[in-house]
Amino acid sequence: MVKFTKEEYYSKWEAVSKKFEETPDSTVTRDQVRGILEENDVPAEFIDSHFGAVMDYVDGKHVSELDEETMKGFVHEIFVSAKEAGLIEDS
Repeated sequence: MVKFTKEEYYSKWEAVSKKFEETPDSTVTRDQVRGILEENDVPAEFIDSHFGAVMDYVDGKHVSELDEETMKGFVHEIFVSAKEAGLIEDS
């Protein structure tokens, strides 16, 4: 299993965020989020085991509906669970 540093983990989410900033009039799909994460070298098993809740939340929502605080909460929750699972290295 691939491990990430805290900085690497957050940079993956930054890539997702930037992609949506580029397309402010789009509707988000879980496949789209998965594709962006995979393009940024996040392994499928990591996505499958930790990203389900956030992908369920964003699926079908317009980019303008994605509340920044809610998204930050999801990103932090995933970080904590991934760290507990040993997928985040101490930096």
